[in-house]
Amino acid sequence: MISIPTVIKGTLTEVRISAVDLTAFIDNCAAVIPYCDGRSIIRLKDSGGRYASAVLCAVGTGETLSGELVDSWTNSVSNPYEPFTAGAGNLITQAVNKTGGGFCYKSFSSNSGILYKNTNAISVSSGGNPAIKIADSGAMSIRAFTLNDTSYVTASGGAGGYQNMIEMVSGVTDFSVTGYTTKQVLTPSTLGCTLLNAIGGAQSFVSKDAAFTYNAASYTYEIFTTLRIANPRSIMGVNTFRN
Repeated sequence: MISIPTVIKGTLTEVRISAVDLTAFIDNCAAVIPYCDGRSIIRLKDSGGRYASAVLCAVGTGETLSGELVDSWTNSVSNPYEPFTAGAGNLITQAVNKTGGGFCYKSFSSNSGILYKNTNAISVSSGGNPAIKIADSGAMSIRAFTLNDTSYVTASGGAGGYQNMIEMVSGVTDFSVTGYTTKQVLTPSTLGCTLLNAIGGAQSFVSKDAAFTYNAASYTYEIFTTLRIANPRSIMGVNTFRN
């Protein structure tokens, strides 16, 4: 039995990243779970060649969430007809398309790296579907999502706003929002793991490029680890014994 330094390479798709100090983790990343030993280092690389590195620590025990963050809606001041009828809390009871457009929104303060879970349930009676968007005002990036789904988004701007928007487009005449939630994800599921800034260190990243891209469809990764090889005849495909 010997131990050798090894580099494991691969690609992660739809990985969820929480890059907030003291709550740093990655989720939806089953391929890296075997290396969560508190010593192995993962280095994620985005399509622009920027890196985020951390020590893989403990496998998650279950996703936990903050309280509800969407507690009300505000109509766009640019729409003089104010078509949205707000219900209690995060509900909208009716939105009639009087002008061919318009939107309502909910904004709250957010720091870069916070991971949010967003869910919605929308009923459309006629005309088409409204657009559901997440705006990260720090970077002015907007992502669109489909109706009646669950999505995860990491805030990528600096300290500033995170905005949920429901937008009417010209084809929509009548719809209601029967459920809409946004909550911060606090801990990873059993398909994720916590991250440390050093062996035995704090729950954070070792290093992270300031321009690292969050919410990418995929990332390549390298894991620097020490494996125990029971049969050292072949190491990474190379025959270690000479004839």
